[in-house]
Amino acid sequence: MIWLHPSATDYQSPKSLGAATGMTVIVVDNADDHYRRSLAAGAQVIEEPTDQPYGVREWGARDLEGQLWFFHSPLSD
Repeated sequence: MIWLHPSATDYQSPKSLGAATGMTVIVVDNADDHYRRSLAAGAQVIEEPTDQPYGVREWGARDLEGQLWFFHSPLSD
């Protein structure tokens, strides 16, 4: 479970600041399957699934408050 606090007086969203303040990376079983399900559900994709030189397949999205999310799974050996 992941709980995210919404924007408030002491917590400003990246959207309200006009800049990303960080990102969240989550390991998933299969990045491509996760990407397809998320895209079908309306995700705002910022990076399609890509093999990265650090050994993962990764894709990225932005949520409604401008937060960056990346999802990756290890590349097979």
